[in-house]
Amino acid sequence: MKLMFYLGHPAHFHLFKNVIGHYSRGIGQVYIYSKKKDVLDSLLSKSGVDYKNILPEGRKNGLLSIGKGLFKRDALLYKYAKSIKPDLIIGTSSEIAHISRFTGIPSLVFNDDDISVVPYFSFIGCPFARVIICPESCKMGIWKYKTIHYSGYQKLAYLHPDVFKPNSENVKNIVTNNRPYCIIRLVELKAHHDSGIKGLSDMLVKSIINQLSDKYDVYISSERELPDSFKDYQLNLDPLNIHDAIAYSSLFIGDSQSMVHEAAVLGVPNIRFNDFSSRIGVLEELEHKYGLTYGIKTSEPEKLLGKIEYFINNNDLQNEWHKKRDRMLSDVINLNKMMMWIIDEYPNSIEILKENPEYQHNFK
Repeated sequence: MKLMFYLGHPAHFHLFKNVIGHYSRGIGQVYIYSKKKDVLDSLLSKSGVDYKNILPEGRKNGLLSIGKGLFKRDALLYKYAKSIKPDLIIGTSSEIAHISRFTGIPSLVFNDDDISVVPYFSFIGCPFARVIICPESCKMGIWKYKTIHYSGYQKLAYLHPDVFKPNSENVKNIVTNNRPYCIIRLVELKAHHDSGIKGLSDMLVKSIINQLSDKYDVYISSERELPDSFKDYQLNLDPLNIHDAIAYSSLFIGDSQSMVHEAAVLGVPNIRFNDFSSRIGVLEELEHKYGLTYGIKTSEPEKLLGKIEYFINNNDLQNEWHKKRDRMLSDVINLNKMMMWIIDEYPNSIEILKENPEYQHNFK
């Protein structure tokens, strides 16, 4: 079986890494393509898989550059798909849907964003997709008819306890004086769907550091360039070990959706501070059904500092979050098992899930 994966973000590497590992062990032929994005190249290189970066130069920001980049990636992926003739093309991006439509090769498009949050994907990706696979809490609007929903979250494909157990050896270089530590995550917020979205300002980050530093060591993981005053807090860690660092942290604060989501499913107390708060279905479910995350808009910095103060003074915080996580885990399926079954039994698997959505619960 030939499988073609396209990865456009570090989170996509993690989402599919266990499935890729499974089919790479002599079960099938796996072809991996990627583009330049944050630490994606580093993750792929250090994992030891063979891959090809089709856009190593990256792209500039702006609508015109985004359009040109998409057209170029479509053209390159079309060429590779026609050459290798895979049985399935798998990924999360619009390019997957385009190449499937242009070549006639079936595709599986995975998604965990509400369509209202990613209108660009809704406009140029969903119309071409054969099937979209996403969490039950993900609102797909007009594309619901081609969507298969499952009980769970994409992050559990790599952070479910069946596949991830944190290793303290991987964080020993950042744990000093046996003190607990917190992580602050900063992103650029320059993606096409981030237009008009704000996050943590440098001034607010400084206030958070001052608030935390009496009790915790503080580390900053950042996509954007840090000012000199924050350089001493920069988290210097192998990107492959970031989830170990999150798992052992006492508190996670960020303006990133992805890493705050990861902290939540790992059972780490966390706060997300940006203007996506209350707009994303999967995070709303984790917040209001399970109490595993808190979202605060950028118009409420005092609320953020107040919530941090509450967390600092709650001595039973870690135990509370572990109980909440256990409750969440009891409700969800094992996404890796379902993904591999879908691939193995395609296209019958898709028809089964369409006719009987409850079949997913065979993959606990």
